[in-house]
Amino acid sequence: MEENRKTEKENGMDGDFLFITEIGCMDGRETEPVERFIKNTVVSEGESREIAIDKVTEPGMDAILSGDSNFTQIFQVYKKSEISAKHHKSSTAIVVGHSSCAGNPVEDSVHIKQIEKSVKVVSGWNLFTKIIGVFVDAKREVQIISSIGEGKA
Repeated sequence: MEENRKTEKENGMDGDFLFITEIGCMDGRETEPVERFIKNTVVSEGESREIAIDKVTEPGMDAILSGDSNFTQIFQVYKKSEISAKHHKSSTAIVVGHSSCAGNPVEDSVHIKQIEKSVKVVSGWNLFTKIIGVFVDAKREVQIISSIGEGKA
């Protein structure tokens, strides 16, 4: 799959990209596992466009979207996501929660419930045709918690 994609240098900023929207925590420990998950699981085999991940981040995003935190207003997260969906034509959103979150210091079981609720909230925005909720565990492994919509990006 990788060998068919143009490199960033070949593509330039105005190149042909497949945008995916990641709505998650600002914690950098989740970055690599989620990017690997997107490229290996979410993107269709044979996709020739370069993958670009728009990141909408806040500390404890799963708590914010589920209504368990007022760190930031959900409307701000919506507006950032809207830019990705409308301007970059992203049709897939990945909602991410993770273990050992400083912005949402709760048990993993609570994160999982918050991710399930967050996926429903993002689905209600009617911006994306597919929303996947994932949890990055203490070993930095990505688990699919919930999914709404069909197909791959």
